[in-house]
Amino acid sequence: MAAKYHQIALCDIFSDCQNKLIDDSPSFFTLLSDHFDLTEFIPHEFYSAFYCSLGRNRMYPLHGFLTAFILQKIFSIPSGSLLLLLLHFCRELRDFCGFSKVPDASLAQILTFDTSGIELYVTENNPKTLHSLIKKRKAYYKDMPDVNPYKMAYGLMPSQAAFCPDAKQIYINGHFCYADKFAILTNGLGIVRHIAFIDDEVFKSSHPDLPVGKKTDSPEEDKSVGDASSLTPVLKDFFALHPDFHPDTFLGDSAFDSADLYGTLMNDFHFSKALIPYNPRNESTLKEVGYNAYGYPTCPNDSSLDMKYCGVTKEKGRTDRIKWLCPKMHFHKGWICDCEVPCSTAKNGRATYTYENMDLRMFPGIQRDSNEWNDTYKIRTIVERAISHFKINMCTTGRKTRNHTTTKADVFFAGIASQLTVIVTYAMDCPQYIRSLKPLIV
Repeated sequence: MAAKYHQIALCDIFSDCQNKLIDDSPSFFTLLSDHFDLTEFIPHEFYSAFYCSLGRNRMYPLHGFLTAFILQKIFSIPSGSLLLLLLHFCRELRDFCGFSKVPDASLAQILTFDTSGIELYVTENNPKTLHSLIKKRKAYYKDMPDVNPYKMAYGLMPSQAAFCPDAKQIYINGHFCYADKFAILTNGLGIVRHIAFIDDEVFKSSHPDLPVGKKTDSPEEDKSVGDASSLTPVLKDFFALHPDFHPDTFLGDSAFDSADLYGTLMNDFHFSKALIPYNPRNESTLKEVGYNAYGYPTCPNDSSLDMKYCGVTKEKGRTDRIKWLCPKMHFHKGWICDCEVPCSTAKNGRATYTYENMDLRMFPGIQRDSNEWNDTYKIRTIVERAISHFKINMCTTGRKTRNHTTTKADVFFAGIASQLTVIVTYAMDCPQYIRSLKPLIV
């Protein structure tokens, strides 16, 4: 009688291995260790390049990285962040890969953005000029507590210094002053990647749509509007200069919390994640509306009631939005809300808006307020430290000049010096000093 043979399918092997990993992790990794040694397959040239004497000290072994990435493919782990999460929770997996701790996400693939300014030596920056104006406003409106003398003074001050047009009025470091404004891009390591002077004539001629001058009577509002409007042209120039660089994550402050910018960052510039906190000025204090299966907003008090479509709202300087009104409204010599428990004090009831890229704002490639979000967003302060390093340690501020060309050259020399620092510390195998060589000198 002929013997019966059972052909083993590859899918059966995969299923058995997957079950073994889930049900008995120690035994699974012991099985792999006994029958598979990855180091035998690593070419000597690859191994030597990874541990090159002129490179960085390697906290994580080469075979550990390769093992982790191979296991990621074998077990269909869809993303690097999920792989890191599994490494966090599975000690056996860490031991098998030879990791004493979980590797960090690549900081070089993170791009951070911020703006600042170099205060110029002009009369308008004399504190006495502003304080005198504020004092007069306070005295004149002393019986009107609702009047904000500081905003009024800001509105009365000119947009640029009288004897130096390059000194524009901006809001930085908690006060407004007359300064030469610049934007800066760094990666997650704090290495400066790009510098652009926003009010430079060459920059403005290349980006004629960039708004200039004051738009409101609020310095904070103008700062937010100015930062948000400058981001896209700066990124366009940067990627035009570096077409082969593809960062994965963008970090910015709440000034960039705009529906249009989320779409631009993720669709046009192809970031996978955009970590931007919600801006309070974009949030309503009223009870949040819900959404049905079709994306229509629903009544905050009764999710079974869909709000009424009321056309598209178009406003200059804002994203086009679809307006929705309270479902219990009717028209009688004007719109009137009949709700017994209104969620708004408005006579015509609650209104809300939906817009393109709204989903990207709520889910920008990463879960808001998750541990990953909180840990990653802490890196954003690196760009502020880079700016502070330029201003204080490299002495770009406090110079008694009102010349734009001189200021611009000084900031660019600071950028060149920071790049030379990175090159020197890399060659010396001292990556911990990439932002300053002073500890080595001292």
